[in-house]
This record gives sequence, C-alpha cells and structure tokens, in this order.
Amino acid sequence: MHSFASEINGTPHGGSAILVNSSVPHTQLNLHTSLQTVAIRITCRKTITVSSVYLPPSMAFNTDNFYDILHQLPPPILITGDFNSHSTLWECTKLDRRGKMVEDILTKHNLCILNDSSFTYIHPATGSSSAIDLSILVY
Repeated sequence: MHSFASEINGTPHGGSAILVNSSVPHTQLNLHTSLQTVAIRITCRKTITVSSVYLPPSMAFNTDNFYDILHQLPPPILITGDFNSHSTLWECTKLDRRGKMVEDILTKHNLCILNDSSFTYIHPATGSSSAIDLSILVY
C-alpha cells in the first residue's frame, strides 16, 4: 500500500492511497507536490501510471498544482480521486470555482473524464448527492 495523509494536531486527516497486491508488478513514484497524492507504475499486460488525489475542500487549489503532477507522471495515466469540485460535466447540479478549474485543465490538455452519471458522494446531514470523485485518463 502506498499512501499520503496530512496530520492536524497529530491526527491523520484526508489523504490518498493506492492498494496493490504484492504479486502485481509495480513501482511507487516519488512526487514533488504539496497536494495529497500518490502514484505508481503498474503492469497488467500494459504498463500504466495510476495516481490517487485528495483535494480537501478547505485547501487552496490552483491549476499549477495539477500541472506539476501531470509533468511528473509518465503516460498513459489514470488519475482518480476526491477533487471536491462540482461541474455539470460530471453530473453535478452546479458549477463551482474548483469545478471550472478542473474543466479548464481537461479542455486545455485534451483529457478524458471517465465518470458516468453516477453520484459518488452523499452528504450525511442533508442526503444530497453529487459527483465530487473523478477519474481522468491521460494518453
């Protein structure tokens, strides 16, 4: 297992992980980023880079953070994670600032979002649902 988590007063919060069976050929990639992200190169017939990202809702995020990660990962790349962003492109009912930033990244780099119309999050207090977890393919 490869993981990254932050600590607040000594207690882990958020974070990201990728679980891989030890019998599957893989290598952890060391990323230089302030984002909570991990990445591996994994071989299952073909070799692909898999990255898992967690963007806490309270964290300031800018497109440069994401570009830094993209430039460190060899293609093809599957980026998955909790982006805490809303856009009608991935079936949310609204577009927020972070969602617009992710949309711009997808368009500028011709990336493919793999999400379908499924919701990925249900708010525990309100029961409202959204799709804040994304899967992005980079060729």
